[in-house]
Amino acid sequence: RHALYWLHTVAALCNNAVVHTKKSIGDPLEIALLEWVNTSYPSEKIIKRYSKIDEEPFNAETKCMATMHSIRHKFLIAAKGAAENLLDYCTHELSGMQLKTLMPESKSAWLQKNENLSAQGYRVLAFAYKKINEKPPDNFMQEMVFLGLIAFSDPPRQNIMPAIKACKQAGIKIVMLTGDHPSTALHIAQQLKLSDKNSYAVSGKDFKAINQLNAKEKNEILKASVFARVTPEQNLDIVTLY
Repeated sequence: RHALYWLHTVAALCNNAVVHTKKSIGDPLEIALLEWVNTSYPSEKIIKRYSKIDEEPFNAETKCMATMHSIRHKFLIAAKGAAENLLDYCTHELSGMQLKTLMPESKSAWLQKNENLSAQGYRVLAFAYKKINEKPPDNFMQEMVFLGLIAFSDPPRQNIMPAIKACKQAGIKIVMLTGDHPSTALHIAQQLKLSDKNSYAVSGKDFKAINQLNAKEKNEILKASVFARVTPEQNLDIVTLY
């Protein structure tokens, strides 16, 4: 089948939201995914066809989520997450209807697309899948087939600027901590006037434990106003440092 078919399928299956006519329940990005799927095919039919039997919930370390489904005595793994993390679990990619080995240059091209979209302020999710004949062991997100990226427009709320202005006038420093891509975080921070074009985001992967920081490193962190791809533990460390 075509890559777009599987992208719709994975977007519907690797998803815990529920979409109703009157009210939808769940994470806004997951709701948006189901609404997107529904523009082409009813997501509830996809969900009914593939029975969900297991899940690896989103993990702040892996930045990915995966679900396992059964259909006619076979199994389907559906996964989504941060492109830079999910691509590491992929050995192949589906281009149109052609299954290809995921070569290093192709992986780099996908990462560059992810970077370009993030720099425009989009929140980006990557998607992958795998069909197998036997139920896999506990860690079932291995040797996946990469499907592509979906970008979401998620601008800041319009009423946030007066609150930021009031905080600044009161002498309160505002710091952004987010799980988003560093380029996305910087774009949003610039829109909110929390940083300028010369600013940079401190990435969680470069953040040491607070007890390992020297005085200079602590001072550099205290100068920063944007922290991206940070884990809950790192959030606590940053708050403690301030």
